Amino acid sequence: SAASDVYKRQAYDSAKHILAMPDHYVSIARKATKATKAGGMVVKEDDRFIIKAGTIYPSNDNKAIGVVLQDYDVTESDVSMAIVLHGFIRADRLPNPPLDAALKNLRMIYFLKDDMTILQPTDASVGG
Repeated sequence: SAASDVYKRQAYDSAKHILAMPDHYVSIARKATKATKAGGMVVKEDDRFIIKAGTIYPSNDNKAIGVVLQDYDVTESDVSMAIVLHGFIRADRLPNPPLDAALKNLRMIYFLKDDMTILQPTDASVGG
C-alpha cells in the first residue's frame, strides 16, 4: 500500500563506526539542514541524501572544527548531528582523509591509521 512507503527504515552498519576508542570522545550538537541535492557535506545514496560518518565538519579545510560521528539522513528534514571535537578516530573509516589544513585545526582529534599510529600532516610545517 502507499502508506507503507511513508516510513523508510534506514539500517546503518555499526561496523562502520569511526571511533577507535568508543568510550573516549567529546561531541557537540550541530544542526544539518534538509538537503534537496548533493553537495558540501551531503552525498546521494540511492534516493537519500546522507551526511556520512567521518565527514570533516563543516568543511575539510581550515574551517574544520570536528568530525561527524555517524551517518545522518537529511532527505526528509533537518537533523541534529553529533560532531566529535575530541577523540580517537579510525582514519581508514573516513569517506575522505582530512586535508592538512583541517588536521591543523583538529588538534584534539587523533586520526589513527591501520597500525594505530597517528596520521600526521604530509607537510611537517603545518603542525607548527
